[in-house]
Amino acid sequence: MGAMSPGPSLALVLRHTLGGGRFSGMIAAIFHAFGVGFYALLTVWGLGALITRFPLLFQLITWGGAAYLAWLGIKALRAGKAGALQPNAITTTRGQAAKEGVLVALGNPKLILFFVALLSQFVTSDMSALAKVIIVLTAMIIDGG
Repeated sequence: MGAMSPGPSLALVLRHTLGGGRFSGMIAAIFHAFGVGFYALLTVWGLGALITRFPLLFQLITWGGAAYLAWLGIKALRAGKAGALQPNAITTTRGQAAKEGVLVALGNPKLILFFVALLSQFVTSDMSALAKVIIVLTAMIIDGG
């Protein structure tokens, strides 16, 4: 349900699709999925335990992500008078789509909370490596889709 809800990642993919074409939008989505996969990987490696042990780390990640999302919002507002839905409003490159896709995923506090609060409950220390790979791939495929 979280992957289907509109948020900064959907806005980013739409922006790169409109500004750079379908392929740029797909690159943004795929690299966003890599960012989500990174959090899923950290979760199966014990992110929940690490965040519990070092609450300052969680605060730093959350505030850093919120600052990055605010910067993207300000950048979008300052883009000019062109409408957001006009194809020529913002021209983007594929490299920019990839970079911003990963950064929006890594900087989204909602994703951090999801993986720490929800997904970490399903990860156990005796879980097989295959089960951990399935968890990571599932998160990436759902988000990338």
